[in-house]
Amino acid sequence: MAAALSWREGVRELRRLLVMEGGDPDDIHDVDLAWRAFRAFLAVALDDLFDRWEGDVEADTLVIEFPVTDWSDDRPGLLIARRFAIPAVEWRDGVPGEPSANNDDLAFADTVQIQMELRFPHGTTADADGFWTAQRSGEFDEADLEEAGELVTGLRLGRPTSTTVELMNCNYSCHALATDSRTQLSVRRTDPPTLYRQANRVVSILAALTLLIAGCGLAVSVSGSLVERKRPFTLLRLSGSSTGTLHRVVLLEALLPLTGAAILAAAIGLGLAYPIARTLAPTRHALALPGSDYLVILGVGMAAAVMAIAACLPILSRITHPNTARFE
Repeated sequence: MAAALSWREGVRELRRLLVMEGGDPDDIHDVDLAWRAFRAFLAVALDDLFDRWEGDVEADTLVIEFPVTDWSDDRPGLLIARRFAIPAVEWRDGVPGEPSANNDDLAFADTVQIQMELRFPHGTTADADGFWTAQRSGEFDEADLEEAGELVTGLRLGRPTSTTVELMNCNYSCHALATDSRTQLSVRRTDPPTLYRQANRVVSILAALTLLIAGCGLAVSVSGSLVERKRPFTLLRLSGSSTGTLHRVVLLEALLPLTGAAILAAAIGLGLAYPIARTLAPTRHALALPGSDYLVILGVGMAAAVMAIAACLPILSRITHPNTARFE
């Protein structure tokens, strides 16, 4: 049996195996090729890790899941990962450093995985979720590998559009892994995409409530402004201006600053989101533009503002009617 390889060199070894299979590690277009390389990687024993299950610390485990999504890329992805536990180390921007204090204590172990994610076009549909644990690092059961290979190749996902090969610290960012009923082994669960969707739902609800309150406030503000300017509006109407012209004036003077404020707020929000995302998920901090749900909320907010202003326009017609034109 070949000498064990340090887990720190795992990503480099996987990339080497992908090249040996004839692929580009940064641009894989063949799922079968990707699986052949990863299967060869599973036969490489990794050193310097806790290689048996104890408590909620994970052994050397193969994880396959589809679809997976990321907050910075919502295309469906096929995750093929090798997950294991290591003595605690210091992490800086997703890169492992020196061993930390109490690094021999299982309670402080880091769960990490060397993973390959293949991204597919929107609309690619399938479902896969499984994992298999080695007896010792690099010694996966052949029947388990056959089963995993059939799962991967049987998905028939087509041609991937992009590939990432990387080391992930699951204490920060890893996809969920359920408990295996066959071995009754518990797993530390960290599922940022799910947490992100839940947080996004809460933010959407708060935004909707904010829009409702803001719409009511805008209606009150516009109505008060019209009453205060009854005299000039009435004079304009008596001088020949149509009610349609007055309505357009009110809409423009309300919507122009509102549009500018919305654009400024969106720019500030996007600018603040990047450093926050970098802090919360140091291994995944690519700048992502807002998705369709954000644009929908923004559009609904602008439509609600227009409706609130439009609801006040009958007041303008009533207070400027020539029959009510009396000035002190």
